[in-house]
Amino acid sequence: MKPKFIIGTGFGWSATTPLFYTLTITNEFMSPGLAKEDNYLKNFEKKVYKPGSLFQERADKKQGIRTQREKYKRKKLEYTNKLNHKNRSTGGLKPESVKHRYFTQEEVDEYYSPPYTIEKYITYYRKHWEYLQEHGAPHHAVCDFSNINGSLSKECIGKVVSALSEHFEVKVLCIVRDPIRRQWSESCSISNPKARAMWESPEQHLDYYFESLLTLNRDYLEQYDRWSSFAPYHMVVMEQLWEGDQQEREVSRLSDFIEFDIQELHSNVYSPDCGTNPPHIPGLVDQWTSDNFQLKDHIYYKSIPYFQSQYDAWEQRFGSLPLYWGKPYPYPVEQPEIAKRGLMKGYTPQESYYEI
Repeated sequence: MKPKFIIGTGFGWSATTPLFYTLTITNEFMSPGLAKEDNYLKNFEKKVYKPGSLFQERADKKQGIRTQREKYKRKKLEYTNKLNHKNRSTGGLKPESVKHRYFTQEEVDEYYSPPYTIEKYITYYRKHWEYLQEHGAPHHAVCDFSNINGSLSKECIGKVVSALSEHFEVKVLCIVRDPIRRQWSESCSISNPKARAMWESPEQHLDYYFESLLTLNRDYLEQYDRWSSFAPYHMVVMEQLWEGDQQEREVSRLSDFIEFDIQELHSNVYSPDCGTNPPHIPGLVDQWTSDNFQLKDHIYYKSIPYFQSQYDAWEQRFGSLPLYWGKPYPYPVEQPEIAKRGLMKGYTPQESYYEI
């Protein structure tokens, strides 16, 4: 029997990390190896199918943005530190989610060194699975939860799934959230590279948010159709996995898909959604530093026309919209002073050990 390989395909700002923790820590179903996201397949696609993207990489370097090669070089050094400090984690994650790190430094150096190939990718995960077995780990699967996997082309997906399927039972998992609230969180997140400079005012951010709606590229059903033609694909609705009268059904559907009984869900800052007054849950700093400005009802209603086609397509395919979709959220009373931190992009909270 082949071990399972779970490919995560996003969507960012839809609680991918709480879902990841649910499956890696809370239930110990799967293990990622070195990181939740290392974007290896995207880097492989760029070199093989989209060589023109190298020009963008050079442009990014000129602007001071780290290239993927520089990020991998940093990961090699980080792994050296991990071997010396077993209780530490990199990439903003709880250490428990990546605690099964049995690779040698030489294996890590080889994986993160060019050329980036599908053969290296498979060797890495096969070795990781072998190490898990040798050390008696309880996991049933390995995983790559890089959100950017969702943007891979059909040509690349076909090659990746075909190659992986020789050694693993491949399954694809994504999580979605109300499109407007997801886009709002992304637009004011401090991890948004376009928002690194300080916002001069909430109004400046609002202008940026509506500009971003003109080039929307997060189509849930388009990704569903692109990936599901190559591998079993399951779409989790965030709101219904953590809240509401559909929760039991949503948990059951996920359990059936991965063929593992989920006993408990990890905490999720976005559910219930506290807006600009979120709980500071360790390991989820990416969530509780995202909604730095209030998504007021009039902003939500003004946003609907930009997303109406997505709501219509969902209703046409599934019959109705999920919990809380298509209408303002009943936020608890928000503290205006919390939202002020949105004026300080690059702010790193001192309350959490975990880095972004």
